[in-house]
Amino acid sequence: MKKYFLFGLAPAILWNLSCSSTSHKSASSIAVNTSFITNIRQLTFDGKRAGEGYFSADGKQIIFQSEREPNNPFYQIYLKNLENGDLRRISPGIGKTTCSWIHPSGKKVLFSSTHQDPKTLSKMQAEIDIRKKGMQRGYSWDFDENYDIYEMDLKTAGYKNLTKTKGYDAESSWSPDGQWIAFSSDRHAYNGNLTEVEKSVQSKNPSALAELYIMKADGTEVKRLTNDIGYDGGPFFSTDGKKIIWRKFSSDGQSAEVYTMNIDGTDIKQITHLNTLSWAPYYHPSRDYIIFASTILGHQNFELLIVRADGQGEPIRVTDFPKFDGLPVFTPDGKGLAWSSQRSWDGSSQLFVASWNDEAARKALGLQHPVTNTTVSNAVATPPASVPEIRKHVEYLSSPSLEGRLTGSRGEELATRYVADQFKALGLKPLGAKNSFFSTFSYPSGVEIGPKTILAGAMSLSLGKDWRPMVFSGSEKFEIADVIFAGYGIVFPGTEDIKPIDSYAGLDVKDKWVVVFRYMPESLSEKEKLALTAFSDLPTKARRAKERGAGGVIFVNGPNSGVGNELIPFSKMGSDAGILAITVSDEVAQSWVNTKGLNLKDMQNLYDAVKEVKINSFSLSTKLTGEVDLQHKKGEGRNVVARWQAGQHPSSNYILVGAHLDHLGHGETATSRADKSVQGQPHTGADDNASGVAAMLEIARLMTTNSEFRRLAKKDIVFAAWSGEELGLLGSSSFVSSFKTENLQARIEAYLNLDMVGRLKENLYLQGAGSSIGWREVIEAAASTVDIPVFLQEDPYLPTDVLKFYLAKVPVLNAFTGSHKDYHTPNDTADKINYKGIAQTVSVFGNIVARTSGLNRKLPYEKVSGGSGITTRAGFRITLGTMPDYTQSDITKGVKLSGVVASSPADRAGIRANDIVLELAGRKVSNINEYADLLRILKPGQEIDVKVKRGEDVLSLKLTPEAHK
Repeated sequence: MKKYFLFGLAPAILWNLSCSSTSHKSASSIAVNTSFITNIRQLTFDGKRAGEGYFSADGKQIIFQSEREPNNPFYQIYLKNLENGDLRRISPGIGKTTCSWIHPSGKKVLFSSTHQDPKTLSKMQAEIDIRKKGMQRGYSWDFDENYDIYEMDLKTAGYKNLTKTKGYDAESSWSPDGQWIAFSSDRHAYNGNLTEVEKSVQSKNPSALAELYIMKADGTEVKRLTNDIGYDGGPFFSTDGKKIIWRKFSSDGQSAEVYTMNIDGTDIKQITHLNTLSWAPYYHPSRDYIIFASTILGHQNFELLIVRADGQGEPIRVTDFPKFDGLPVFTPDGKGLAWSSQRSWDGSSQLFVASWNDEAARKALGLQHPVTNTTVSNAVATPPASVPEIRKHVEYLSSPSLEGRLTGSRGEELATRYVADQFKALGLKPLGAKNSFFSTFSYPSGVEIGPKTILAGAMSLSLGKDWRPMVFSGSEKFEIADVIFAGYGIVFPGTEDIKPIDSYAGLDVKDKWVVVFRYMPESLSEKEKLALTAFSDLPTKARRAKERGAGGVIFVNGPNSGVGNELIPFSKMGSDAGILAITVSDEVAQSWVNTKGLNLKDMQNLYDAVKEVKINSFSLSTKLTGEVDLQHKKGEGRNVVARWQAGQHPSSNYILVGAHLDHLGHGETATSRADKSVQGQPHTGADDNASGVAAMLEIARLMTTNSEFRRLAKKDIVFAAWSGEELGLLGSSSFVSSFKTENLQARIEAYLNLDMVGRLKENLYLQGAGSSIGWREVIEAAASTVDIPVFLQEDPYLPTDVLKFYLAKVPVLNAFTGSHKDYHTPNDTADKINYKGIAQTVSVFGNIVARTSGLNRKLPYEKVSGGSGITTRAGFRITLGTMPDYTQSDITKGVKLSGVVASSPADRAGIRANDIVLELAGRKVSNINEYADLLRILKPGQEIDVKVKRGEDVLSLKLTPEAHK
């Protein structure tokens, strides 16, 4: 029984390991070469664990065991089609099963099972009861005497018991011609003829009486091949059918080594001499070398090794992973490898496959004549996605002529028209307004300086040259009579190794206008500047002045800033900070300090040195009067929505597939990362997210043309290209808001999103997998169809369009291939896209889409607990578990929450989605920026007061922040 150490390893092996104390060969003396194994990818995802997989003779199928049946805590046997991902359970579904094999003809399979044990159901329930109590069994030997070897006809699904003998009969495999079966059994321990020595050994180590047998394929002509004390198991035939390879434990159960023999039991030869646990050996198809697992690095760490089949030379270690790697088998052509490993995304035991470099392995072992076999399938189907089609979409959507596809822009209009034309050409049905493909939404599109804006006095001040309002300023008339310098206007609480800074210490700024410098003190160390970054942006400085009762705040660059006399730019995107805020030139500020006979540069030098400035308050010789008139504009964006119909009539519910098509325009938004050399250039967004839209369009094309995808799908699929994602998930939010919550859950069974899938290097990340336990089954079926590593991530609280659907209790899944240095810069261009990688992603993700559509049940929604990457920003040391609604209106006072993370501090405090946070820790909250600022100064573990508005009621709640991990 070839199972797994610490996660399902055969009890015999567990017993031997727990008792082992024999010293073994030093790991340092074993050569290591991990380059033989490349392109590692996970093959199974579903269930608690899976492993021990064996290929069919043509390499198109794999049979394995997995613990995934909801009412059975033991392994069952499954057969997977590696070309289309289809899965079939082979075993009856009850009892324990293990050790499966596929007949060379591919028409029947072999496995061991206890399902005919009269007590099997009660044993299942007993194990379930133990697990419900949170208990784990120790290293106890369960050499079940009811294991028998069964043959199943794949056409009739009929079972045939080939052994019908009391005792453990398992670990069986057919010979290459299908005429013989080799297996392990302790049947002789039940015939009453044990010697006293055997009885003594059995009482201490029950596995020691297992021996190797061979029988005809019909169960007749049983012959015992080994006849000494020590567990003999795991027999496999060589590809010519002349040899058997197996692992043999020592009589005391302290170690195991790899052996070979003729199929008649003669010419027994020990291959390894490592004096540790050498286990699960398997011939390379050439028969020239063997791969096996060993605890050469210690019993908590199985590694894979290879050794020559003639036993000459030393083994070579081929894996380097701190947990379990074992049960290796080669593909029939010798160019691939499958094995069981704990290197899965959640640490569970699962099946993995990889490419195998036979030529390099042979060279390392001193074998000079590689054997080439091209008669078997590589198992993985050719991706059906079209690279030319994908390239065409990406190159158009990311062309400079679309000017970065900013929401509401001409570029967005062209992009949405292009997608709509593609949908129409594919025969998809429009789902937008007035029987069109378009669905519009309004949003706050920016801020402009209105005509009433003025600043007047004895000295003529020119708007745009001498002064201008800040984009986050309030709008009202004002008067400036007294100003007071507050240095850099920074309030920093300090850390364990950085002193606090309070630019307002000792200052009375009530009703006065505060003058502050733009950046931060020049004398600060790099470490201090990094720590103060979150406390020195201009809206934050304005809010600090507001908190201290200032009448307004005036920003000035200062001579030491290095930017000259220019004003601070007007960004056109921002929200009201709740205080008047303007910027003036250095010349204007110098004219104010001239009245005291001071120099602005000398003052800034003192502030740069973080020294006290004795004179900082000035009365202007002439009052200034003025008005800030900022006009907040509304824009209109549009989504593109279409339906692929599975049947003659639209289905009542459907699967939704989406990708956002908007990007950053010329970098007008605050999220642009463009440096000065490329500022203002179109942010073409080839990866973000022309790649996702291209992938979505290709999936839509395959749904109309690919027979395999159409075979799988049963319900309609709606495709959506969202706009407004970069401005706060606006398009998807509008779509979700058009439904009542219960209607959304009833209509949309799952939402699948593609965001940045154009830079595939190593893994395709499928994010949000924790939103439904059902995703694992679907992903497992799809992942085997393309030669691409898939890595799951559970967190559904993602800063992309999946968030709105998950918060509406819809299972979600997001495809992502990783970030890069060109993210949100003009350098994210079409020439850097991995188009083959997108095609591979489409083949996997499209298969997932089709299979989700074909499920005969709805995916169950799972509420995921824990923190979220989007609930915090850099500089936060705590988390509340709240998710602000970034699409809320400017007129909303406070911070509206779109959701709350399950089991988070906010959830425990009773805060709910759609609550509006009015106060936090005794301070009023006007907008999202003030909210973020407060989060930076809160401490973990210290209870705070929170006031939220729920409907017409204002609730006072208690909340204890947690440390942000």
